Amino acid sequence: MAYRVYITPPADIVKEAGLRDLISPVLLAAALLVEGITLVAEFNTAGLRSHGSIDWVLLFKKYSVVVIEAKLDTAFAQYVGQLAAEMLAARESYAMKVLGKRKQDAAQALEQMPTYGIVTNGLRYQFFKYAAGPNGERQLIASKMVDVMLTARELTDVRVLAEIRGVLGPLVHIVRAQVEALNAHVAP
Repeated sequence: MAYRVYITPPADIVKEAGLRDLISPVLLAAALLVEGITLVAEFNTAGLRSHGSIDWVLLFKKYSVVVIEAKLDTAFAQYVGQLAAEMLAARESYAMKVLGKRKQDAAQALEQMPTYGIVTNGLRYQFFKYAAGPNGERQLIASKMVDVMLTARELTDVRVLAEIRGVLGPLVHIVRAQVEALNAHVAP
């Protein structure tokens, strides 16, 4: 990651493919730190109301624990609807393909679980949680932005690790909590 930033400063990245070099190492680290997690790029999903390709998902036993959408700019607000649709489609796809109609208890447990998503440009991350609110209606809750300060020419592996810790820590916490909930209530 440090080498990628050294060669092409993040501000000079103009294609989504370039973002993968910044984002993939963070997601891969999260997958490696939590047992049973698989990182999948260009994940195809088909829900009842939405379908398509999701940039990345962190999967646990076929369940999309975290949905990740990469964007070139920092105007994340315009992409929240897309992320929410992808999060919902991933949930619906899991319910239809894995749970089916036979496992009503598991489907009810899944309904109570939050869904998590991230919009990122590789230098700025915003986490989202789609969960039941106080009145039972599902709502999308956004976190504060988490910035990763990567500037060329002054990076070392130690500095890169220090910078991504602000993203990796919360991400690993979310993934572990989702895995525990799935193991306890839902995952076949």
